Amino acid sequence: MRGELPDVRSLGSLGSRLLLTNDHRFIERIGPWVLHYDLARDSNPAAMRASSPLLFHVILLSTTYYLIGNAERNMHIYQALTSIVNELVAPILISPQPFQLNVRPFRLHASSLTNPNEDQTDLVRSLALLLLYKPVQFASLSTTGINSAALAEQAAKLNSTTSSLLGGLIFRTALSISLPSVSNAFAKCFSPSSPTNPELISDLRLWYWICLVDAHGALTTGRLGSLDIASTLRTTRLFAPLRLQPYDVRLAALVELYGTAKAAISQSGFAGARRVPPAELRRLNRELDEWETYWREPLREAGRRGDGLAWTVGTTFASFIRIVINSS
Repeated sequence: MRGELPDVRSLGSLGSRLLLTNDHRFIERIGPWVLHYDLARDSNPAAMRASSPLLFHVILLSTTYYLIGNAERNMHIYQALTSIVNELVAPILISPQPFQLNVRPFRLHASSLTNPNEDQTDLVRSLALLLLYKPVQFASLSTTGINSAALAEQAAKLNSTTSSLLGGLIFRTALSISLPSVSNAFAKCFSPSSPTNPELISDLRLWYWICLVDAHGALTTGRLGSLDIASTLRTTRLFAPLRLQPYDVRLAALVELYGTAKAAISQSGFAGARRVPPAELRRLNRELDEWETYWREPLREAGRRGDGLAWTVGTTFASFIRIVINSS
């Protein structure tokens, strides 16, 4: 017996219109915030829909929520897409199969099963996007008495439990496919005069993003980070000058920024046991100053080359980290 996977086209003409109107919106509106998104690999929605239904529908769901408005009819569209994503992700959580950690979700071809390096990361990328743009589960929230759209959004988006659970799934899945090794692989094959394997670059972007998720979570909760990113930090200044995507410099700068702040997380004073000694705080601030001195011009150049959000690294993220560190 062969069943069919849930798909947006099951919504009939409405599904077809969603496909037509959302092809480029993600890349234009939301993609600049999703730094692990691969513009070359993921530029063909039809191919992605066929090879990775989960990733395709998570992208469609994330785009739809922010771009269709909150009229009652539009909410029905969003809830229908949410149901599709729920149906696609449930089998992976309830009964995961080995192939789902080695190839794109739900793709069972002999060639894929014998090539563990093919399309390894779509499940992780899907989970990472769900973590960033947590879907609002209107149907389940309504059973708890939350019927207001605003309250439902707050309950879904500001949900630390969701962050912890999805973060744990992302980290464990990334480890199971040896994603942390991508930093060393990149460093070994790097050459400024010859192109690097596009799949390796795509995996490196994803690993960078996972490092950011871990470090940001540690900074905001006062816990120790779960990942050792020492080898990763040795690659950021090799990766950024390649400028393979408009947002790569921003991604590398953020990884190094959070890596600089990671030292503060290990201080007992950061966790509240004692205050960090003034001399230690001055050292940490000097490291942040050195980071800013190095990355200021590359980020400006990235802005001139098309990254309209390059400025957020220095003004938003660096300021946040300085506040957190100096408040300890």
